[in-house]
Amino acid sequence: MTTGKDTDWGFRDLENARNYATGAPRMALPGFDTMHRITTQVLAESAQKDGRILVLGGGGGLEVGALAKHPNNWSMTAVDPSPEMIQAAQETLGEVAKRVEWITGLIDDASMGPFDGAICLLTLHIIPDNGEKLATLKAIHDRLKPGARFIVVDNCLPDDALRPLRALRYKTFFKESGAPSDAVETFTATMLESMHMVTPEREAALLQEAGFSDIDLIFAGFAWRGGAAIA
Repeated sequence: MTTGKDTDWGFRDLENARNYATGAPRMALPGFDTMHRITTQVLAESAQKDGRILVLGGGGGLEVGALAKHPNNWSMTAVDPSPEMIQAAQETLGEVAKRVEWITGLIDDASMGPFDGAICLLTLHIIPDNGEKLATLKAIHDRLKPGARFIVVDNCLPDDALRPLRALRYKTFFKESGAPSDAVETFTATMLESMHMVTPEREAALLQEAGFSDIDLIFAGFAWRGGAAIA
């Protein structure tokens, strides 16, 4: 299985990876820190003390850093295809990085676990919906204990008449958060033209087909949507 090899999204450049880890997501996503709080809270519904958490797209270290603060003392396996993003994560996390098994690769490179929970934050919209997105979700499902929580947050836009307005709102938020104008224009164009976004309905259908149940909306901010599901 391949993931996102049609473009590297700038994550193969170490300086870009470091910049990502130190602030860009917060400028692009309303309620970024709240998203992480919600993610850890919902994971803890099934992942008990000393559980194992699978993090898909863990490069940069932001998700891992948030999970590491939870008192349940989880161990983590973080998978990312970019060695530069993993290096940036390790630089950002310092001693916390030693609690993490780092895997440079794709979901199929992770062990079968089983894991007590999994997250995929700000990543799924990069994976094409040509069978790869479903295969990725199935691979996550197969690595989870029955009843474990899976949290996914990504860009989802309904395919309706309000799509241009929703995109404009996102663009305005990104710009007013302090992002450079050229970065705003480039990322917004990429989001609308190159990212493999699906509608919320399609994403729910993919989760169900992958074997997940009880899919519940737990976070939303403009184009960003977060759902919790049970393996």
